Amino acid sequence: MESVIEVMSILESGQWLNFKTIMSNCSLQESNLKIILNYLTKYDLIQFNKEKKIFRLHPSMIGLLNRLQDN
Repeated sequence: MESVIEVMSILESGQWLNFKTIMSNCSLQESNLKIILNYLTKYDLIQFNKEKKIFRLHPSMIGLLNRLQDN
């Protein structure tokens, strides 16, 4: 769960970020990051722009992330 929260925290600004930027800001191995990004995208927790290959936290998730970080 900590890895998922770490990735979501990187995306919490709501700005679109590419994979390389996310990778450089987290402690995960590339393969694990890909798995987490796929999971978060599948369940609509983050958005993925296929054309530009960029990610961002789904706007509705920002409040949830804040609550998780407080605990």
